[in-house]
Amino acid sequence: IGGDTSGSPETLFIDVSVIGECESGKAITRRGANPGDRIYVSGGLGASALGLSLLESGFRLDESQDVSSAKRKALLRHLSPTPQLQLGRALGAEALATAMIDISDGLTTDLWHILDESGVGAVIHAAHIPVDECVATASETVNLNPLQLALSGGEEYELLFTASPANTAPLSRLAETLRLRLTAIGEVVANRGLQLERNGLFEPVQPSGFEHLI
Repeated sequence: IGGDTSGSPETLFIDVSVIGECESGKAITRRGANPGDRIYVSGGLGASALGLSLLESGFRLDESQDVSSAKRKALLRHLSPTPQLQLGRALGAEALATAMIDISDGLTTDLWHILDESGVGAVIHAAHIPVDECVATASETVNLNPLQLALSGGEEYELLFTASPANTAPLSRLAETLRLRLTAIGEVVANRGLQLERNGLFEPVQPSGFEHLI
């Protein structure tokens, strides 16, 4: 389901693991995406990666700095993320998703996990990727491209999932009920690989997020 490969230069290291249970047959794994499925993400993307860049550039959440609301939001998205637990439970309970993963290593990297496990490919559309508003506003501060932050930035903890077109209406109702943003960013295809469509042109995309080296 997931793992943690970490190191510390100090003598003390603390790690936490969580073990849970799921009703038999109810788990939504990475291996279930089918050609024709739509690809969805929750929330806006890129804010956590922007927050990390701001921290590395010296910005802090304290009263000694005049931090704009956009920068503050990005910092909080990195320091205090909110996992979409309620959405995940609802997608499982109502069997609305065919495959699912959270965006912890970056959109392209985590989407590749689904494609690899499911034996399929995908096309995503640059114009449909929900770049967080704070990223569009504050990314110039650290000279970063908003779309690239959304494609590659990790530590989002938003959900990335695939779903049959037949579930479009139920997903819209679920998003309204939970008062959250769900965006269809592309579709699953039979051919292997991942392509980004931008202004009618298609370009192959390789995983560009965090890679765990063991």
